[in-house]
Amino acid sequence: MRYFSIIAIMLVLLVSISMAEVPQKINYQGCLTSNTGNSIEDGNHILRFTIYNAAVDGDELWTSGFREVTVSSGLFNYILGDSTAFPDGLFDTDSPRYLGIKIGGDSELSNRIMLISVPYAIHSKLSDSSKIAISIPDNTVTTSKIANGSILFEDIAQNSATEGQVMKWNETSSAWEVAEANLGSSNWSVSDSVLYTNNYLGIARGGAENALYGNKSYTHVNLGVVCTTGTSGTNINFATVSGGSSNAATQSYSTIGGGHGNVASTIYTTVSGGRDNTAFDGGSTVSGGLRNTANGYGSTVGGGYDNTASGYSSTVCGGYSDTASGDYSTVSGGFKNSASGENSTVSGGSSNTASGNYSQAAGRLAKATHDGAFVWGDDTNSDVSSSANNQFTVRTTGGARFFTNTALTTGVTLAAGGGAWATVSDSTIKENIRPVDGDNILKKISDLDISRWNYETQDESIEHIGPMAQDFYRLFGLGDNNTTINTIDPDGISLAAIKALIEKNDELQESNVELKKELSDLRVLVEQLLEQNKK
Repeated sequence: MRYFSIIAIMLVLLVSISMAEVPQKINYQGCLTSNTGNSIEDGNHILRFTIYNAAVDGDELWTSGFREVTVSSGLFNYILGDSTAFPDGLFDTDSPRYLGIKIGGDSELSNRIMLISVPYAIHSKLSDSSKIAISIPDNTVTTSKIANGSILFEDIAQNSATEGQVMKWNETSSAWEVAEANLGSSNWSVSDSVLYTNNYLGIARGGAENALYGNKSYTHVNLGVVCTTGTSGTNINFATVSGGSSNAATQSYSTIGGGHGNVASTIYTTVSGGRDNTAFDGGSTVSGGLRNTANGYGSTVGGGYDNTASGYSSTVCGGYSDTASGDYSTVSGGFKNSASGENSTVSGGSSNTASGNYSQAAGRLAKATHDGAFVWGDDTNSDVSSSANNQFTVRTTGGARFFTNTALTTGVTLAAGGGAWATVSDSTIKENIRPVDGDNILKKISDLDISRWNYETQDESIEHIGPMAQDFYRLFGLGDNNTTINTIDPDGISLAAIKALIEKNDELQESNVELKKELSDLRVLVEQLLEQNKK
């Protein structure tokens, strides 16, 4: 199987109770997916980590060798420098370092990860001259209100800073300066810690094992672990993790509201909550749910379970195992539905497919595989598919009804298993009922031209027989207008004509009986005359 890393979270243990040497290790967390974008199976996988001095090619400066790493829901954790120590001076430079990852027998992943300010903090040894203070309600900082750290926290003189400000000590002027105008809250606790490094501020506020890459940003991490980045040129700014655990927001303006195991890995991506959700293309959003993925630019997954929106501006509103992979495609919900055509839509239901551009599918096992096709499937456990572009296909084994009034008394119906429409013709819904003149009908029919023709929109080989609507309307005055013929009217006219013909036939039969009697009487008379003549 081919893998690629969606997101990498690098943490370095920068804090200790004393001012001792900082541990020379990097806590590295990542998320592995298959080439289809789904998390790989849980279990142990073989990985190798290598640090280079260039994004492409370059020299190999350190490698972990192949290590067995446990993966759960796609997430893994490995401490770089644990099994194989870093060489001296690895990070004692301004030159960038890059991390490459190789998974099993596959080639190394093509995109190396630039190690920015967090790993480089291994080289930094903060001293008592790095002084940071937080202004809380009484304008002091006490040991009971800060986390353990390698930065010296000092009390600020009364009224020297407004509530919520972070101050740094300027050695040159021997005075406190504002490092951050306002943190937005002064309710600090023992699980809070502050680190000011590389001219950027990182804040840790309670929680467990969340990581955030961004300057002037809030995150929730374990007590005493502070994640800060934002050295000049990194363009990783203002990311946010509001709560939860094991969440990661790793690009500029990425946001995670809470939950567990969520990843917002690209600029302007958002995961509001839930578990094991991932938003990793620009502007993509996962609102919540479980194991949902929004990896198309501007894509959205509203919630549900195991859903994927991978097309440009695609949307999956919810449901289970639904996929919107076409650009601007939508799956409203349901189970195992797929909208892969451009601007395609699955309204819901189960196992439906809209793969044609601008196609729509709904119900069960409906397959709109042609452009512009609409397919509706009922509860029958078999596929119903389109067969042409711009086609309307419906399977309705219980029949169909179309009503044209609010009382549901006028319209047409198609019986279950039937092959023709039935028009509602109940006498209780009719008015102005009066007889028709059959002889007049017959006369008008005799004046009506009946032609053989084909529609211009169809092949000329497809022919029909019937009158022109204009002639029909002129002679009978029936229907809504002179360009259409309501199918009820020719049926009625035909029945009236047949009835008139029956009456005429009855009259002819009566006349015929009388003529036969007269003829019989005449025959008897002739026979009598002939007999008399013989005598």
